[in-house]
Amino acid sequence: MTDQLEFVPEDILCGIDDALDVDDQVQQIMMFDELIEKLKNLKNVKDEAAYLIGYLYYLHPKKKKFANIRKEVLHYLMYAIEITKNSSVKAKAMLYLGHQAFDERDYTSASKWFNSLNPEDLLSDYLYLKTFEMRLCCSIFLVGLSESLNEFDEFVNRVKSFSVADEDLWPQTLDYTLRTICKSNNLSSVEIFHLKKIAKKLDDYGNLGHCFVEIVEERN
Repeated sequence: MTDQLEFVPEDILCGIDDALDVDDQVQQIMMFDELIEKLKNLKNVKDEAAYLIGYLYYLHPKKKKFANIRKEVLHYLMYAIEITKNSSVKAKAMLYLGHQAFDERDYTSASKWFNSLNPEDLLSDYLYLKTFEMRLCCSIFLVGLSESLNEFDEFVNRVKSFSVADEDLWPQTLDYTLRTICKSNNLSSVEIFHLKKIAKKLDDYGNLGHCFVEIVEERN
């Protein structure tokens, strides 16, 4: 009699964590490919397995080089959404579809995915906050920095209540977005004043030193 699995086996989940920590790319590729094959062979947790396959393809070291891997990201994440009744699996699949679209600079599609998911369904304080960071970054690229200052301030207020003691906070995508936009954005002196004020709050609330203030100050 075959065991009826209700969850992805712990050894696979641990294997994913181990693979993400490997520095040697050749070894990491082998570990990713082995984990993907194991997940494909699971029969009774197809939705979570599909999400994890899409997640591994998203993080796959060869993704940028091979278009077929990028297609697999979309295929498995969309399949997970299609078959799952688990709100957490659905939300996480939508999150990484958003990340993939953002990576491809398709900010309209990325914004759609990030704004369609319920952040509370992610069951992670870090991913909850990350969703709002990605929504903000999409907004900055789509409507401009000056039109996104209120949303930026709202994001910073969320950071204030985030426990940086539990998980490391580093809004890497926001860092990239601001560095990209500030170089070419024509802001008024009033908007620069407000942006710098918000950036200082982010640095203070997130214990980020002077990182975001310096991005604003170096814009010229």
